[in-house]
Amino acid sequence: KGAFSEIKKDKMFDGGMVSENDLQELYKAMNKGHAENGCEFITLQGDNLNRFMETVWDIVNEKESDTPLVKEWAKWRMEHDKSRPNPALWEGNQVLFIFADSPDIAFSASNRMMVKGLDLRIRGFHSNIIMTAYKLEPQKIMAYFPYATKHLYMSYVIGHPRRMVEPVFKPMKEVKKLFDRL
Repeated sequence: KGAFSEIKKDKMFDGGMVSENDLQELYKAMNKGHAENGCEFITLQGDNLNRFMETVWDIVNEKESDTPLVKEWAKWRMEHDKSRPNPALWEGNQVLFIFADSPDIAFSASNRMMVKGLDLRIRGFHSNIIMTAYKLEPQKIMAYFPYATKHLYMSYVIGHPRRMVEPVFKPMKEVKKLFDRL
């Protein structure tokens, strides 16, 4: 088991994509209050995301290979274990990037994203591994965003949360054990 296995159990996505309509609603909510267009939002998915994540891998594997998450990702890639989620994306199929004029504007947009995401049944987590790659090799990461005019401050892996049934069954097993003793 990797260092992040327990976290992954609770935060996996169902594998479904966030629709274009829901993304537009999310972007609209995130930009609220910034009439001068203080933010830009870009979402990568599909083959674009796959190519992007290969670039992230190349960067962090070369320069941060001793980091626990990078080690876990290396092991996952080596084993090609499709039964375990990718430790960098946790079954998320989309990454939303927040570009802004300042960190405060980006932070404010991310807070509004989380609130609106609850309404739309969208969840996500900030990707430290992507942002590490950006800090190490900003030109390589920005090559995927040729039209971005602002600074990249945040990246979120987003998706629809998996419905967890297991918590319902655990108490039932405990009750069943009581009757097994009789």
